[in-house]
Amino acid sequence: MRTGNPAGKLLASPGDTTPTEPHDAWPDDMDIAVLANWSEHETTKKVVKSEHSWAGLRSFVSDAAPFVGSDTDVPDLFCLARQGGYGSMMAPELAKFTVDLCTNASGVRTDLFGQALSPQRLL
Repeated sequence: MRTGNPAGKLLASPGDTTPTEPHDAWPDDMDIAVLANWSEHETTKKVVKSEHSWAGLRSFVSDAAPFVGSDTDVPDLFCLARQGGYGSMMAPELAKFTVDLCTNASGVRTDLFGQALSPQRLL
């Protein structure tokens, strides 16, 4: 969305979790309008127009947290999955966390989040 500032753009997501069947995903015009309206009322920025929009299929599990760790059926397969509609926002920290896990780094990040994000947590 382009804001009233000619140099500025706003990257925004409605965080939609509406269940859908697999399909060629596209953003719903009403969702874009609702997000623009919300953005104008919750910030000091005026939304002039939406220049670009995109959508992707999202996958979730019951606790809504991503999977980060070895696959439950194929131990040599490392998974970074089920990030819902927040993958682009989570990517930098999940990448650092993945490096820590893959290199057997120790510390708060791997100890605290290792079990919380492990694919085995839902077994």
